[in-house]
Amino acid sequence: GFEIKGWTTNLSSDSSYVAGGNSTSINDDTDFYAASSKKVTVTIDPLKSNVSLTTLSCTINNLDKNCSVTLPEIVRAGFAIDGYENQSNVGELVKPNTKINISSNQKYNAITHKKVTATFMSNGLSLSSSSASCVIGSNEDKCTITTPNINIDSTEEFEKAGIQVKILKYRLQKGK
Repeated sequence: GFEIKGWTTNLSSDSSYVAGGNSTSINDDTDFYAASSKKVTVTIDPLKSNVSLTTLSCTINNLDKNCSVTLPEIVRAGFAIDGYENQSNVGELVKPNTKINISSNQKYNAITHKKVTATFMSNGLSLSSSSASCVIGSNEDKCTITTPNINIDSTEEFEKAGIQVKILKYRLQKGK
């Protein structure tokens, strides 16, 4: 909630207040305004990234509806920087260094990603796929791929690749 600051003659100033019930001097007709403020905070979860600040605060004064903070840079070597995701607006990203208006406490996550690809070398054998890709997300260090099937058409393929598999030859000769 809002904290009562007291009375002020200038709503846009945050400097001088007179507490309720106290005396103050005036020398002309003067308007006094009830002054209040509310501190709101943005908490940033960097996940696996680095950010310069994890807590940003500002003060909503008097009749203002909100105040502003600027989201810091996100750094994660080798990763694409997507931006910040507010936990109450999942899917909507805000770029770093963007000034945002807040009216209540908020939490943002730093969103990054990195696409990685595994390349499979056939060594002369027949593969169902030569590569597989996955995406390492904001809170991950690795991702999972599925390796392709290796298709064996004949023992000649093994010999072309320099692989000696006597058991397979024996089974093929015996028809097993």
